[in-house]
Amino acid sequence: MELCGHGEFRLVPAPGSRIDEPVLKDLSDISGGALGANKRGWRFPLAAYDAVLQQIRSRPAVSTCELELLPDWLLLAVRNHSSSPVGAPEFTNQVEEFLNQMPSDIIEERPVMQFQKEGIRFGLSRQGRCLLADEMGLGKTLQALAIIAQYEGDWPVLVVAPSALRLVWRDQATTWLPHILGPGDVQVLSQGKQEVCKDAKLVITSYELLSRNARFQARADGQAYKAIIVDEAHYIKDPKSKRTGVILKMCRAATRCVLISGTPAVNRASELCTLLQALLPAKASPSFTKFCERYCERQDQHLPGGAKVVKWLGSKRKTELNALLTGTVMIRRLKNEVLKQLPKKRRQRIALDASTLNAGIMKELKTLMRQREDDLENGENPQPGPAVTNIYKLTAQAKVDGVGEYVEYLLSNDIKFLLFAHHHVMLDGLEQKLKALGAKYVRIDGNTPAQKRGVLVEQYPPLVRSPCDDFESLESVSCIFSLPFSCIYLHGYLLQILS
Repeated sequence: MELCGHGEFRLVPAPGSRIDEPVLKDLSDISGGALGANKRGWRFPLAAYDAVLQQIRSRPAVSTCELELLPDWLLLAVRNHSSSPVGAPEFTNQVEEFLNQMPSDIIEERPVMQFQKEGIRFGLSRQGRCLLADEMGLGKTLQALAIIAQYEGDWPVLVVAPSALRLVWRDQATTWLPHILGPGDVQVLSQGKQEVCKDAKLVITSYELLSRNARFQARADGQAYKAIIVDEAHYIKDPKSKRTGVILKMCRAATRCVLISGTPAVNRASELCTLLQALLPAKASPSFTKFCERYCERQDQHLPGGAKVVKWLGSKRKTELNALLTGTVMIRRLKNEVLKQLPKKRRQRIALDASTLNAGIMKELKTLMRQREDDLENGENPQPGPAVTNIYKLTAQAKVDGVGEYVEYLLSNDIKFLLFAHHHVMLDGLEQKLKALGAKYVRIDGNTPAQKRGVLVEQYPPLVRSPCDDFESLESVSCIFSLPFSCIYLHGYLLQILS
């Protein structure tokens, strides 16, 4: 027995086995069943599971078969924790009321798309406990903030994210929730010696800081967080890591928990187990071993000395696993499914963590900036000259490590991109970073021979090149391509970085 869709299960022969004629006849006589398209299995409504099981056991021929039932935890999950329809009127009205509270200029500039509203409704139908698994670039941050904003009674909110994204979360939160979050309401934890502010409504920290500092694992008043957002939740895929243990405990204790991951199971189905454990009650979520036995292929590795290591590889029962996830906690949309709703381009400023900037160069920059301001006030050197050019170059040097950290984040999530930069010091630093990470890339700059540029550009598939107008000018710019294709344009150089 296995799930085969929302509200359905099926009876199928085990791999490598066949069903005898007497058994076929008995199965055909069970009420409520429908023979599958491949004529190798019968589909039944999940609501009739107990009745079907009783009929099976009463059939002489079938009763002699070895029957593998649906696990108890799986039945509990799909029966008691399935999501309500995302189009339910109460959730539709709730979402529209929330959006009407947002400043009109924000909505006009960045309208909330229909599939994003559906994601918010899904989260509300799950009482604020869900996995947002849309592809990158589909607005999961907005959806998570909108969902968690409906439960202000459970605030303050803790946001856990990769260190490179902490300031991105700060900016997104203040952009989308200005009617809720005022100055001083958002705290970014970047050092272990910091104290959690008792007045903060939204606390943002990294995985590393959270797992290393017990003080950050509770609110300022010492109570457990009731509302948590975990960005890039596939970072907790290893059930044995300290990071996973800390975050799982916090998620289970929270009333609201929104997990975000555009790549929830890149390599192995086993990586999904901890996500389910974070969102479902203990009785409805399996142990790691039980989950892997059902959805992964077992591989025993024998080590020198007689020791044996069990590894869980790949995936099986993919239809059931998808039905379990989407029927309980997960919503996932791909870009090609919502392409008509997407804007042609979207611009986003990525704020770098100040701790990643070169302190010595920043000190020199501030001195030069003050000197430049004094010159302007005194009417000296009103036109940009070598001094300003030097400031821009130093700016690039100061940011190399910070931009490199963000590039590493993109690569760790298997995201392909184009990276534009003005200064060779930035291109050189990022190229060294890519080499250190073992990433495949192409670099084109002013020193690239003209006859070689076209060859490098041609390494991109025509399917990707054709819709991008900018490709026509790539042979004359300084950029780095992350192979084999791109969907993100990352500018590593901005004119203004100092306040």
